Amino acid sequence: MTRLALFNSMPAAWNNLVGRGALSHRSQSRRTSTWMAFLFSIGVFAVDCAMPSNGALVMLYVLPISIALGSRRQESLISMGGLCVLLTIAGYFIGETSVRPTEELIERGTALIAMGLMAWVGWQLVESVATAQQLRIDSCLRQVAEDAATFFRSMVDHVPIGISRTDLGGHFVYVNEEFCQMFGTSADDLLGKPEREVLPQFAIDKGDSINRRIVDLGQPEERIEKLMIGEHELYMKVIRTPVKDAQGHVVGIQALLLDVTELKRAQHGLERHAQNLERSNLDLQQFAYVASHDLQEPLRAVSSYCQLIEKNYSGQLDERAIRWLQFVVNGAQRMQSLVRDLLTYARIDNKAESWITVDSNATCRQAIENLSQLIAESGAQITVAKLPIVWADGSQLEALFQNLIGNAVKFRSERPSRVSVTAKQVESNWLFAVRDNGIGIKPEFQERVFEIFKRLQSQDQYPGTGIGLAICKRIVERYGGRIWVESQFGQGSTFYFTLPSPHASPEPEHASP
Repeated sequence: MTRLALFNSMPAAWNNLVGRGALSHRSQSRRTSTWMAFLFSIGVFAVDCAMPSNGALVMLYVLPISIALGSRRQESLISMGGLCVLLTIAGYFIGETSVRPTEELIERGTALIAMGLMAWVGWQLVESVATAQQLRIDSCLRQVAEDAATFFRSMVDHVPIGISRTDLGGHFVYVNEEFCQMFGTSADDLLGKPEREVLPQFAIDKGDSINRRIVDLGQPEERIEKLMIGEHELYMKVIRTPVKDAQGHVVGIQALLLDVTELKRAQHGLERHAQNLERSNLDLQQFAYVASHDLQEPLRAVSSYCQLIEKNYSGQLDERAIRWLQFVVNGAQRMQSLVRDLLTYARIDNKAESWITVDSNATCRQAIENLSQLIAESGAQITVAKLPIVWADGSQLEALFQNLIGNAVKFRSERPSRVSVTAKQVESNWLFAVRDNGIGIKPEFQERVFEIFKRLQSQDQYPGTGIGLAICKRIVERYGGRIWVESQFGQGSTFYFTLPSPHASPEPEHASP
């Protein structure tokens, strides 16, 4: 049987030892013995009073005391002995006699002596039985305590946590196996010796602030300590707690040690990676700014000179050359749009502005105003419900609305375009919905539309860079929100996104680079 199984079986063993059913049965049996003794003594007394007295009849008073032995209670023996003595004396005065008074007195005196002897013997028997039972119970309890102590000692010795206990003088009074293994020593080398001598790297001074907090104030102390054990540098999470006696006085200090060296190394590694990533992001941001400027200038020059050639030399160029020039101009303009969108995408997480409370009604109106030419050309009808105040960056929220509403208008069907913007609160967030009746999105593409450069239609049919929805996703995720689309192909789409409510959460800090 394993220690754990043995420990788990202890409550059952104890219940079997002093089980409720057994106790109830014994209690009932003892009450029955007491009542039988009482009724028998009354019966003997009745016979004693009704019949002429003789020696054999008087000796019957000894029997109720014998019956009372079955109760195994000394109180029952004393009570029954006293009752039989009283009844014996009462029978002398009440009952009929067939012998001389002197002989009857001798008989009743002999009976009283016999009753006394019986009561004394019964008393000794009951006391012996009680003592034997108590010894058995004590033995069982001692065995249970020893098994429990063995179990807990084994458990403490094998947990992957170093445990030590010192008295107020700093002498070790207990160490477990893990503690000894941590310091490469044994319990015999530590017990009874001051920690300042045997483990100076682990000991704390009596005047140390940690010691004062633990001993004087009775407060636990937890910290990470760097310990030199041999040639190895280890990080230990050390929890020191006061050990108190029954009166609540601090009599020692208990320490729990957990080796967190690997965790600390991993943490340092993560910090280095985070610093490298931050530096890489800054370099990437700088590269994006430089690339944006350096790319847009030549593209602008190419586009401008091509337009000048088309304008000034159109009479000298054939139709094919003019068409080629238009391809060059359109390509340069698309490249400029692509560079601008890439720069916007790269700047989202690196923007240094703090989040503020933003009226999404105003930002949505501004986004619609920015799209006024597209809306006028398409004849789209835009309806905006009352929108909430949210935590956000105003310019990014405006870009979010502009991309979603612009896509809803651009990817319209032959039906008159209808676009609605609504919002409702869901727990601590606001859930926005931009709904349209456009061409819709097939189910297999509803996740992929948020990928950068992902286009579902040709450039000629629906011009664009394929970055707009990727920008929307990055903006929403910067605020801890989520964006998704529900669509029925050919019927329209609804883009949902969530933003934090200022009434349900404190103002967050701006995202770090």
